[in-house]
Amino acid sequence: MNISTFARRVGISPSGVRWYESAGILPPASRRPNGYREYTDDDCSRLRMILALRRLGLTPSEAGELAERCLEGGVANPALVETLERQRRRIAQQREELERLEVELVDLETSIEATDAARRRGARPAREPIGVLSSATATQVGARSPRRSSGATAATTSTPSRAGHARRWCIR
Repeated sequence: MNISTFARRVGISPSGVRWYESAGILPPASRRPNGYREYTDDDCSRLRMILALRRLGLTPSEAGELAERCLEGGVANPALVETLERQRRRIAQQREELERLEVELVDLETSIEATDAARRRGARPAREPIGVLSSATATQVGARSPRRSSGATAATTSTPSRAGHARRWCIR
């Protein structure tokens, strides 16, 4: 297949294919008599694997080396295995950060809903600090909204605020 078809199949531009080839990450393609590159299904598999490894955070050279070893059936370099483990830990940290952001978003939504409800009743909204803007306490870390349950067991804990106690849902 030509470079345009190849690039479409793997989901990158033809110039991206040329870059992976010129950087030595993708082996040079065979050439047709007219000088055009010719790619195979094996080349597609290799570049798809490289791109998947890149999405996991590996450098182009690490992704190319690991893809090469996998396709050859060789043993992975211990440094690459450690890189994968490091990436797994980084992804877990990002997942935890997203959970914290979700809690903050739910807290902000709840504060907005409470303020809107008070205004609809003609009451003056409370002047308590919005929980998102307050400093996090140990019980808030990992907190979840009861509306968005992931199957984890939830228990309530209280964290002090200026005008009373705000309820928080924490995973146990």
